[in-house]
Amino acid sequence: MTQEQGDGYLRPWFPVGVWWLVAAWLVLAVATVVWAVPHAEEDLRSRTEDALADAGLSVSVDLDGRDATLSGTVDTIDGPERAEDAVRGVSGVRRIVNRIEVAAEPVPLRDPIVTMTLSGGRVTLQGLVPDQAVGTAIVAAAVGQYGADRVTNELVVADDVASPGWLGLIRDAVEQLEPLLSGTVVFDTSEVTLTGEVPSEDLRSSLQTSLELVFGDALAVTSRLTVATLASPTLQAESVDGRIELRGTMPDQESIDALVTGAIGVYGSDGVTSTLSIGEGTGKPEWLARLPELFNAAGGLDSWAATLEGGHLLVTGFGSSQNAADRAGSALGDLTLPGLELEVDVRLTPAAVAATLTALVADSVTFEAGTGALSSASTEVLDVAIEILLANPDAELTVEGHTEATGDPAASLAVSRERAETVIDYLVQGGVERARLTAIGYGESRPIADNVTAAGRDENRRIEFTVREGEG
Repeated sequence: MTQEQGDGYLRPWFPVGVWWLVAAWLVLAVATVVWAVPHAEEDLRSRTEDALADAGLSVSVDLDGRDATLSGTVDTIDGPERAEDAVRGVSGVRRIVNRIEVAAEPVPLRDPIVTMTLSGGRVTLQGLVPDQAVGTAIVAAAVGQYGADRVTNELVVADDVASPGWLGLIRDAVEQLEPLLSGTVVFDTSEVTLTGEVPSEDLRSSLQTSLELVFGDALAVTSRLTVATLASPTLQAESVDGRIELRGTMPDQESIDALVTGAIGVYGSDGVTSTLSIGEGTGKPEWLARLPELFNAAGGLDSWAATLEGGHLLVTGFGSSQNAADRAGSALGDLTLPGLELEVDVRLTPAAVAATLTALVADSVTFEAGTGALSSASTEVLDVAIEILLANPDAELTVEGHTEATGDPAASLAVSRERAETVIDYLVQGGVERARLTAIGYGESRPIADNVTAAGRDENRRIEFTVREGEG
């Protein structure tokens, strides 16, 4: 669109509002530049000053855009170079002019030193390092080896501390210190010194060799380590009613996990309760890796318990049958646990003892007619019963006498009691403790067959063993 002017020429026509918008945009652009330049420079100055402070240097920095000029006086010969290195790492700095001067009589640099103390599974780092980066690397190595919650950092950063190359090797050295149970490692300009305890002579030698490989010709390694007298792992395991409880101390979490996993394989995750813990100064003998086999070996028993202490393992248990007891006893005895003293004592449950004896004496233990006197053929069977009772000393039983119903009930009751007493007397003569046995006569009151036939009366005329009331 054009507009005719008074002089006769046509000129372009713009609305007045457009001119105002253009003018406002130009003003805003200029203001943005005016505001942004000093603020960007201020941010760069702040980050540069922070980098110098982290390096332990007190010098001035002037900025011309992205160009930095460093000035001031330092006490150490390497101060100017360290300042320049610190600023060079700041993003945004383009060029560095270094005008830092060293004092006329520079203070001699101090030697760095790092002390690492291990006690109770916790690590404390102390000493002098030349800059924050070195300290951070050492702490990170310790955290990686022992965990963040077990590392205390007391390292001091100072700008008058030298920065020899061996400081960078401490990180690799820390990774080799796993065998150290407790003690102190000192890294200084003359040597690495080890004091404390390790589990074995082999580990003492290998630890020194590992550190010598890390430091090479940079530092000598002096070992004053001693071989610790380690405690034996302990374990108390108790299995009842298809569940098992584990208690004791192990050398590490790996050993605990292996035992719990072995128990879960037999009893299921819901059937295992564990309060196993890591014991400081607890050794890790060779047989410990095979100990989880214990659960499979004893799994066929109705109940069992194991006590591990002082390199001795005692396993006691009860089987519901002689076959079950024999199988478990054999499996436990065959465990391969080199260096561990193993003692196995597997018996029948009291109920199984009673059932075994009752079956043994059925039709075999007889008496003279109408009396409590044993027949001569009965003694051989009762001799076997003595062996069973002596092999299962936990069984406390009632010996029951029963008769057929062919005579006076009162007389039958007396005879049945006499016969039970006679059996007990014989067993006691064979070495069984009398306190384990109680006699009772039921006479003809508890028949198991009819009393009409001779065969039925023979069945009713019997001796039975039961678990004594109140016993398991």
